[in-house]
Formats: sequence, C-alpha cells, structure tokens
Amino acid sequence: MTVKFCFVLLVIAELTDFHYTLSDWLGIAFIAVVMLATFYLSGDVWGRPFLWILLFAFGARHIDFKKIARWALILSTVLFLFIILSSVAGKIPDYLDTVTHPGVTRHYLGFLYCLFPPTVLFNIEALYYYLRKDRLHWSELVLGLALAYLFYKLCDARLNFILNALMILGIFVVRYRQKWPKAFHKVFSKIAAVLPWLFILCAVFSIALSFGYNPHISWMAKIDTALGGRLRMGRLGFKRYGFSAFGQNIAMLGNGLSGSGLRGRGEYFYLDCLYVRFLLEYGVVFSVLLITIFTVAAYRLLHQKKYSLLVILSVLAIHAVVDDLILLPYYNTFLLIIFYADVLPVNQWWERFVWKRTKRITETCNTFLS
Repeated sequence: MTVKFCFVLLVIAELTDFHYTLSDWLGIAFIAVVMLATFYLSGDVWGRPFLWILLFAFGARHIDFKKIARWALILSTVLFLFIILSSVAGKIPDYLDTVTHPGVTRHYLGFLYCLFPPTVLFNIEALYYYLRKDRLHWSELVLGLALAYLFYKLCDARLNFILNALMILGIFVVRYRQKWPKAFHKVFSKIAAVLPWLFILCAVFSIALSFGYNPHISWMAKIDTALGGRLRMGRLGFKRYGFSAFGQNIAMLGNGLSGSGLRGRGEYFYLDCLYVRFLLEYGVVFSVLLITIFTVAAYRLLHQKKYSLLVILSVLAIHAVVDDLILLPYYNTFLLIIFYADVLPVNQWWERFVWKRTKRITETCNTFLS
C-alpha cells in the first residue's frame, strides 16, 4: 500500500510539470516495457523491486541528489536507531540465530534477518561520507569502521564488514590523496580507470563461476566457502530454472522472518548474488540493460572526477556479488542516480551524434534539390 501510494504521488508530480525531453520519453518507454514484461511474466507488477527503483529514480531525475541523500540519511538513521533501541528495550523481539552458523549467535536486532542491520548501516555510512566529502575527517572514518565491526560481531556479517571497510578505505584515499607523493597519483588514476568496469567484471565473475560451479574442483570450493555458499546456490538456481530473455518467477526461501516473526519451513534456497538472481528472475535483456546503465553512470562519474561517488558505486558493484538487498532503494539510496541527466546525458548524446548528422543530411538534400 505504501509503494502504491508513493506511485500515485509520483504520477501527480509528473502531471503538474509536463515538459519532457527525449531522455524523459526514453525513460517512460523503458519503464513501460519493464511493467508490461513483469505483468506478462508474473501478473504482479508490484512484487518486483526493480520496478520500484525505476519509478522512484525517474521521479527523482530533476531533484538534487544531495537533497535526496540528506533526507535519506536522516530518515534511515532515525528508523535504524528506533528499531534497534526498541529491540534492546524488548519492545521488538531480538531473534537469535544459533543454527545457521553453529557456535555463533547472530542477532537480528529487531529486523527480519541478521544481515539487514549491517546493510542499512552500510547505506547510512555511504550517504554520510558522500555528503561530507572534502569536510570529512579521518576520525569519522575510524568511527564508521568501529560501528561496522560492532555489527559484524553482533550479526556475524563478515562479508558486509569487509565491504564496509573497503568503502572506508576508498573514501580515505580519495579524501587525502592530495597530500600523498606524486607517484601515488599515477597509481590512483590507473585504479580509478578500472572502477567503472567493475559492474561488468563482477557480473561475469559471479555468473560464470555459478553456472560452471563444481564442488570437486578445489579452488572453486574455496571461493564458494569464502562467499558463504553463494556459488553452490547459484548453480542450483541455474539447474532448476535456467535463464531466458525476459526472466521468470523464482520461488525462494531464506532464513529471514515473516512479518509475524516466524521462519519459513521447507528447503533453504536463496540467491544472495544479485547478478545471478537478476539474470534468472528478470532475464538476459534487463540484466544487460541494468549493468550497462550502471557502467555508463560510473564511467561518467570518473570523467567528472566525482571520485567519492565512484568509490561508493564500485563497492556496491562488489557488494552485489554477495547480496541482493542493494536492489532495494531503502538499502541502497544510490540507485536513484540512474536517470540523472549528468549521469546519463541522453539529450546531449542525441544532439551530438544524431541531430547534427540529421541536420547535415537535410541541408545537403536541400542544396542538391535546389
């Protein structure tokens, strides 16, 4: 109901300012195709979070992302603290998982799964670092790392902690790079040039290893262990469902709780890897489009020298290897940049590559006919 209500507000906002550019019409066409394909495949347009992202991102295309980030940071932080403090006070049960990892207690802290709090924390810290940018002090990064470690110990979120630490390291390098020797800047430039391609590299890595996973090959088994069994689950997903051009419905059962606080019963099957899940659930066409959009966005950020945002997107690209939660806007506010004009300048591309050539051809024809 909340998503539908927000969608109505977005429609009203669009109708009150009906001045669309080429990129706006292309965005509308793209969303319409996704809606039709989703309805055709599942009959449930609202059950697929990819559609929410497109709708919200399209509605946010003319709003300063700093404003969105500022509000998202405030709201996410308040709700995050409210849920955890309510759990500590006993108002919301703190479910304890001692089964998934024997010998380790994983706190849910009032959320429906133990990995939700560290993922929300990652988004909060990423928003904070993005907004602070050049004003950021190293002590704030240390505090962020300490908080990430605390939630790692409480929730046993090892991979989340590693990715959070990687983001903090990247932000630290970007913030203080000007004080380092000149030789470092050449290394920094070379590393930065690779970052926009991480979405493609991580997608190929995840999909190829999951599809060809063989537990009897030692190096594959070691990688699967390091990734928490995600290659094994991915391989099982390919065996059960395969992949198609426009996706299919996939029945999954994880360790999360229902709204009433109960765990699901049945065989565990959950695709944590976003790239594999998206390929199976949405198909090849939408997977290629999504990865292309984020690759182009990261490439544009590199040329605009927006390194802090580039680092965050790059870590999210790696994050998608182990977690599908970043496909949801309340776990990843940075999804909302995909329709921004300075990220995907469709009108500029049209003006530069199509309109000028069309105009030149028209003038040539008119000269010939006259």
